[in-house]
Amino acid sequence: MSSIVSVALAGLLSIQAAEADRLTSADVDAIEQAVTDVHPDPFTRIGETEWRDEGDRLRTLADEAPDREVAVALMRWVARLGDGHTNLEPSGLPEFARWYPVRFTEFADGVFITAAQGPALDYSGARVIAIGGVPAAEAGRQQATLQGADNMFGALEERYLLSNAGVMEALGLADADGGLPLTLELDGARVEAVVEPVTSRWEFDWRFWGEFVGPPVSDSYRDWHAGFNGE
Repeated sequence: MSSIVSVALAGLLSIQAAEADRLTSADVDAIEQAVTDVHPDPFTRIGETEWRDEGDRLRTLADEAPDREVAVALMRWVARLGDGHTNLEPSGLPEFARWYPVRFTEFADGVFITAAQGPALDYSGARVIAIGGVPAAEAGRQQATLQGADNMFGALEERYLLSNAGVMEALGLADADGGLPLTLELDGARVEAVVEPVTSRWEFDWRFWGEFVGPPVSDSYRDWHAGFNGE
């Protein structure tokens, strides 16, 4: 397996960190180098010493822990810069090429499934009470620590990582087989469900397609059924 980590910095650069049989401290070095070389002002939200000290801890973790755990830790590290245009997206790691065929969106009155397809089609439009036994809003906050945001609105806007099986497994919200346990409110009834992941692609740009389109588990946005009127 070749491990590749790409990081988009201030919308300017996509790099490939060290390729190896697994993630190592060299990947941490490459990300740190990219941040300091390319980002115009990376340490406005977090002190440089604090951020670099965290990098030192991650070098040890990278040489000891499984790829999935390391990748999520690196995502959180980059997100701590507090820049909505500076995020790390894991690619080349099989765990992160698996997606649940649902899209989660958080509104003022809760988290909802705004798009679904395949075996999860019946859950389109459902209000999500819990994800992996954790209140849906709390699950959203946990995944929000893995992506940069300029402000609170930005932190609430994106919930796309809730649809990624590798992320949910690393956060302890998926079950041992990768299934995502959900507690839903659907047509006035409480429903317990488990959504299984689909192995597909390492695409993350689908989050920009609108709340009625979900992860890259099919080749057409027309395969998605919206949570409103089932269109």
